[in-house]
Amino acid sequence: MDVISRAANLTQKADESLGDAERLIDGRSFDIAALRCYHAVFFSLRAYLIKKAIIVEKKSDSIRFFQESVKQNDSEDALSDLSFVMRLNGYQDPAIEVSETSVLEGFQRAERFYHFTIENSITNGVTNE
Repeated sequence: MDVISRAANLTQKADESLGDAERLIDGRSFDIAALRCYHAVFFSLRAYLIKKAIIVEKKSDSIRFFQESVKQNDSEDALSDLSFVMRLNGYQDPAIEVSETSVLEGFQRAERFYHFTIENSITNGVTNE
């Protein structure tokens, strides 16, 4: 699979994860919705890095490369969104308790992160669609 196809596939998975999260929130399944937000963020992150010609194997490396990339572009909101969704799922300290309010915020942040990665990933001759 070529780079454009891999990135498009990951972007599609992120979009589907956001749709799943929204349905789960509507059904009041907040724990599972938080996890789908997490998946949306990481599918978006992987697509973003692939489009930047950065291939990594571990999630921790993905986060580090993303942090370096967005710091150069003054994109602290994207870092904040990533951190919030990770803390909502217990992947960073301090963890955020899963509640209706926190999951709704996590969903909004995951959506914003998704759009940020799409809007800011057109580089190295690779575009989003």
